[in-house]
Amino acid sequence: MRLYPFVYKSFFSVIFIIGFFVASGQDAKSYCNKGDEFYRNRNYDQAIIQYTMAINLDPNYVYAYLWRGSSYIAKNEPDRAIADCNTCISLQPGNQFAWANRGYAYTRKNQFDLAIEDYSEAIRLDPQYAWAYANRGFAYGQLNYPEHAIRDLSMSLLYDPNNAITYSNRYHAYFKVNEPDSALMDITKAISLSPATVGYYNNRGYFYNTYGAYELSVQDYQTCLSKDPNYSVAYINIISPLVRLNRMQEAESYYDQYRQKRFTTYLETPKYKFYNHFITAVAQVISGKLEDAWNSLDMASQEYGTEIKEETKRSYVDILFLYGYILEQLGEVTEATSLYEQSLVIDANQPDLEGALERLQQKQADAVTADKTPPVISLKNPAPSSSIDIVAENTKTTIVGNVKDISGIAEVKINGILIDKVEEDGLFIANIPLKAGANALVISATDKQGNTSNQTFTVNGVSIENRGLKPEKPSPTAPITSGPAPKFYAILIAAKDYDDDAIPDLKNPVKDARELKSILESRYTFSADNIDTLFNRSREEIMQAIVQRCNSLSENDNLIIFYAGHGIAEKDKFGDVDGYWIPSSAKKGLNASYISADDINKAIKRSNAKHILLIADACFSGAFTRALPPDASKEVKKQYAVTSRKVMASGNLEPVPDNSKFIFYLKKSLMDNNEKFVSAKELFDGFYKAILSNSDNLPQYAAIKNTGDEGGEFIFIKK
Repeated sequence: MRLYPFVYKSFFSVIFIIGFFVASGQDAKSYCNKGDEFYRNRNYDQAIIQYTMAINLDPNYVYAYLWRGSSYIAKNEPDRAIADCNTCISLQPGNQFAWANRGYAYTRKNQFDLAIEDYSEAIRLDPQYAWAYANRGFAYGQLNYPEHAIRDLSMSLLYDPNNAITYSNRYHAYFKVNEPDSALMDITKAISLSPATVGYYNNRGYFYNTYGAYELSVQDYQTCLSKDPNYSVAYINIISPLVRLNRMQEAESYYDQYRQKRFTTYLETPKYKFYNHFITAVAQVISGKLEDAWNSLDMASQEYGTEIKEETKRSYVDILFLYGYILEQLGEVTEATSLYEQSLVIDANQPDLEGALERLQQKQADAVTADKTPPVISLKNPAPSSSIDIVAENTKTTIVGNVKDISGIAEVKINGILIDKVEEDGLFIANIPLKAGANALVISATDKQGNTSNQTFTVNGVSIENRGLKPEKPSPTAPITSGPAPKFYAILIAAKDYDDDAIPDLKNPVKDARELKSILESRYTFSADNIDTLFNRSREEIMQAIVQRCNSLSENDNLIIFYAGHGIAEKDKFGDVDGYWIPSSAKKGLNASYISADDINKAIKRSNAKHILLIADACFSGAFTRALPPDASKEVKKQYAVTSRKVMASGNLEPVPDNSKFIFYLKKSLMDNNEKFVSAKELFDGFYKAILSNSDNLPQYAAIKNTGDEGGEFIFIKK
């Protein structure tokens, strides 16, 4: 948004006809007339001298104080301007121009609250004061109250309908509240009123790129640069839409011009340092150095970090896009699809990705048709050739495995027994009777093209004669892994205050999230630097935070994602239940503004993290789960060794009250726990009956569907 200069186009004509500006002394007026001439010629130092001479001759000369204050503002000396405005107001409290001028000076000091108070008084004195409405709208925009800004800027246009700056500022406000049609109309109107203002073309180019109109975006950036070849920021901004149009050599050429001209823009600031690596990756893709490009994107992602930056969101989805593009060039259809889906979860305004996904689906379909390769079988838990405790002969033991095939799995059998459920990602879990000694597990899998594979695994059963014997836990000092100490991260999401009046606000989510954060920091191995708090954030901000954090984790990292707020569940056309979280920015009834279970799955399924635990204190969160047989073992090292993707939900497909018993007992269990190591399942089992006894809800604990859970457990470690 642009700040309005105090010289308003009709101000001089208005100021000279208002009686209270008539000077009492002719000599003082003459000095003011000279001051006005210097002011119009932007010679502010001489203007100040003339206005000061007038004030010396007539200390009550309001007009001289007013315009000397304006001169001080033009020289970026707002404190002196405020002093002159104070004198104006003391001499003439009903002077709306003095109030507005002081508001403008406060705006220059970024004291927007004080500026709004002064603009409001000016408007009270003159309800048709367009300039005051315009600048109050600007101040509201700076304070992130775009709805207030739109109201004031619209009032300004009512009285001054041809002001390009007002249209440009209202464009920014409409853009912020995601009203693209209105935003586009305003920036286009600003261009029509002031076609020589090149910044307007840059702004519209940014708009078009944000909403996926890449060709139009490029055209506006090119127009901007044709009108002003030194408009440096456009050389960087044009790179994104050119990359999306697969015109990467052009993108590189604009960056070369940028460097040759030795421009300095936001690209040199720490916040945008990551984007240099993205541009490097583009050049490496052009050269066919795809591995180097991938490494450059890794550096871009690391530099970007996990902090939420709304103004750089588009740049981050560009990174995800280029990851996917590289994978597509390498023929990695499934992985490329996953990257494109992640990018769309963060920002749905990417029509090129919709086309890319259709292209990849066709490749997938063609590969399925030609598939002659049998499924690949792997045993996850217990590990092949490992030993497993057998309580008694033929006691059922949980077997977890995975089957991969491009055409999908039709059936899986273990020792001739058909497995009831195989997840979409190929995970299967079954309870198989085992005996002491060597056990042969013959696993056969058939894909949907009829290709079959068989593989035999040997698991050694070790008898435990005492049926009541509990597995031994590690000592308080023993590490749960033989490698580096595990790292623990958390994303705590709370939706309390809702933008849509049709969605009632809640009382407890933020309080509960803060209390959980305190417990994790003070009693468990969660560093404050590794806990992200997202209170009353938008859907896009939440999804970006989850994607960024999940993609940044390594094989020895552990993540909790906690959500407290409204939730809802709906049946799709196939009768399946879809669960949704309702973030603060949501609009009631608009599913696209909610966070679905599918959104969460896409965000986390590519993560390399060892364990991800989703804790949901919201209505209908049971829709995020799939059925999972009880764990066969509670032994901590074994639980930690196997990958897990679990959800702990306050209820099944049912409403949950704001004052949740679930979160109360979860916090209490974490506080009361005296064990060095405790699994999420043990915590849940410890308060499950208490919740049943004290509420109408049926809490859930299960694996998150289709995200790669292998039967392990998230382990909390006390400090």
